[in-house]
Amino acid sequence: EFAIFIPQTATASQPVRLCYQIQRLLLQPLVIDGVSLEIYTTISVVIGGNEYKTVEDVLRCADFAMSKAKKLNKRIQVFSQRMYQEALETLAIQRDLPSAIRNGAIKPVFQPIVDCSNGEVIGFEALARWQHERQGPISPSRFIPMAEESNLIVELGEQVLQQACQFMQQVNAMRAARQLPPLSVHVNFAAHHFSSMTLPDNLRATLAQSGLAPDQLVIEITESMLIERPAESIKRMKQIKELGVKLALDDFGTGYSALNTLCQYPLDIVKLDRSFVLRLMDGQQGEALVRAIINMAKDLNLIMVAEGVETEEQQRKIKALGVSEIQGFYYYRPMPAEDVLALLEQAR
Repeated sequence: EFAIFIPQTATASQPVRLCYQIQRLLLQPLVIDGVSLEIYTTISVVIGGNEYKTVEDVLRCADFAMSKAKKLNKRIQVFSQRMYQEALETLAIQRDLPSAIRNGAIKPVFQPIVDCSNGEVIGFEALARWQHERQGPISPSRFIPMAEESNLIVELGEQVLQQACQFMQQVNAMRAARQLPPLSVHVNFAAHHFSSMTLPDNLRATLAQSGLAPDQLVIEITESMLIERPAESIKRMKQIKELGVKLALDDFGTGYSALNTLCQYPLDIVKLDRSFVLRLMDGQQGEALVRAIINMAKDLNLIMVAEGVETEEQQRKIKALGVSEIQGFYYYRPMPAEDVLALLEQAR
């Protein structure tokens, strides 16, 4: 990495023209120890004046624009005023994230999972949400990657797990008093959380502390987490299942998915990704593909949950194909704990 400082520019476009010149020069292959290397560069451009008080401010903005360029696969990224506001927000989120995790400010909301045959709620998926004191709601797509980058993802995952288990135990205690069957809660695990050496002990302690029955907890993992180290993944999954906790394969059908995954790993539940639900609307080919997956899951005694069901037509087709459980806006959106209690009270 290197920086070029231009004290004065004739026009605002001059630094950008310079960037193209630099990139053309760097495109020439370098020969090192007889090996020809092609160099690809990403350049961020910060054009400014009095708004930057220190060198560090300028470099911080340049670094933010650089990361933005790499995410967007751009060769040159000019730092804009809009990006400046985004950078300030990002820095604030990064600064406040550790305390938000430790103080329980990041809380789970719960999206119901319903029985396809009668529409009754049989469980929930816990989804992390953060209501920032000054910036309002922060999208999980922003703070979860930050937690992964700063090695806070295990701590965040444990906090959400503990809160979800405690709340679901509260719900099930109320249902037991009314002689109603217990509900389950699904909790998503990130790759680092799933592979953490302390996970089995932490799971055991969380279940003991909350009082939640192990079979009422479902841990959701993605296939991309499993395929990197299959042997280690299977070992970890068996450790979790020995506790009595269930395992669900989330987002099945995105990117890496292959049907043999359903045979290779000790799963209990498969969550059919929303993209497959949408393919049902594409005609006979899409329907045939979804039917094959559903039938294979049935043959393996796996419960199938269809995610992202939003319309009556999707619900009708999913039900006709024999899917046992549904999750989506057609029935319910994610809701805070108090709304869950109100929903269950109303259902009673």
